[in-house]
Amino acid sequence: MFIKEIQECGLNYCENPHEVDVILITLDRTLNYTKLEIAAKALDNGARFFAANIDDTCPVEDGEILDAGATISALEKRTRRKLEENFGKPSKYMLNEAISRLGISANKCLIIGDRLETDIAMGNNFGIDTVLVNTGVANNCNKSSKYKPTYQLTSITELL
Repeated sequence: MFIKEIQECGLNYCENPHEVDVILITLDRTLNYTKLEIAAKALDNGARFFAANIDDTCPVEDGEILDAGATISALEKRTRRKLEENFGKPSKYMLNEAISRLGISANKCLIIGDRLETDIAMGNNFGIDTVLVNTGVANNCNKSSKYKPTYQLTSITELL
């Protein structure tokens, strides 16, 4: 699906590391060592290094699976290259796009999420109130994080 969307935007998808100009990391449920090595070799050859999100895990019905953050860490260690830019939470790019689409100012927003390091960080970084929902990933998050929610809920149903 993601590859199809890239192609529909007029970009080319390629698996030859010598022809890859940009690596964009996102959740890949079919990630394998071949894909990691293609990305690593492309980075070794000077490709740019971006991410659509930095979550280490993705919640699924029976727990969590590895997400983009784990892939980024593996590639950073393998190539000794650092991620250049993240376009997902907690980036200014995502915030600006959301505010633009909503047609409101940031001070009228409330960010609700279950991750301190992305959802709550986004609010903290840009002066927006946040709600940490203590379900899913929040149960396993770093309680000593520098990011602090404005409000905390045990369930999203408390918003009702």
